[in-house]
Amino acid sequence: MVPTRLSPHGQPQRRRLNETFTWFVRNRLPKYERPHADDLEGLSPAIVVDQRPVGGHSRSTVGTMTDIHSVLRVLFSRHGTPSAGAATAYSFNDPSGMCPGCDGLGRTVRPDLNRILDPGRSLAQGAVRFPPFAAGTWQGQAYTNTDELDPDKPVGDFTDDERAFLMRGRPGSKVTVNGTGGTWTTEYEGLADRFERLYLKRDLSTMSDVEGLLALLDRLVDTGNTVVVVEHNLDVVAHADRVTDLGPDGGRDGGRVIFEGTPRELLAARDSSTAEHLRRATGH
Repeated sequence: MVPTRLSPHGQPQRRRLNETFTWFVRNRLPKYERPHADDLEGLSPAIVVDQRPVGGHSRSTVGTMTDIHSVLRVLFSRHGTPSAGAATAYSFNDPSGMCPGCDGLGRTVRPDLNRILDPGRSLAQGAVRFPPFAAGTWQGQAYTNTDELDPDKPVGDFTDDERAFLMRGRPGSKVTVNGTGGTWTTEYEGLADRFERLYLKRDLSTMSDVEGLLALLDRLVDTGNTVVVVEHNLDVVAHADRVTDLGPDGGRDGGRVIFEGTPRELLAARDSSTAEHLRRATGH
């Protein structure tokens, strides 16, 4: 049977059993008592297949999109032995049930820095296989000019301590670098820490775990880095050590520094739209 109708004057009528709805919808349907019957015959189930694209996110699976996982969570929470707790404990979408290592994604993605290093070459020969860190560049000099490492020794022959220093550094270590602007001495930054800082690319507008990013930014600051974040997310603004607010409006009417100070001081600012939104968000 193919019900037809002029579009967009409505969709064909569908017969649905409660089981075809999601748990979210079923929890909001009227509650009826079980019928006083031993058996129902001749009533075939109705399965809904629509044309909507399959939605979801990085944690979506066949089980979550078909609600099978919801049934399994309830089943294991009620009858599992030993029990891990309530149904949320079996959900990888809930903090109480997700794996702390992968955040419920089922996989972890980390840069393999070992593939960036050529163990047969020394730092002076370009052991770092990444062009910005090539031998002779100022970023490459950050590793060839340190007194802690032998620039002519193959990386594959480094001791565990030397390899740990190359990757993570040591508090208080200095290095002298020659660049177009002259020669300067700066804090030594491990190769792994430098990659983490330079190539951290996450969009806060679509990020669900802002606290995780803030913790990462805190670690960057604790290791002596200066972190500048251009962001409208109020959680990030409230977490900052200092805030520089530009305004008062956008376009030609903006671009002037109208406030500079701590987030607490920003709450008292009266000519700042950011301050107004921050007061609303924090209840001040």
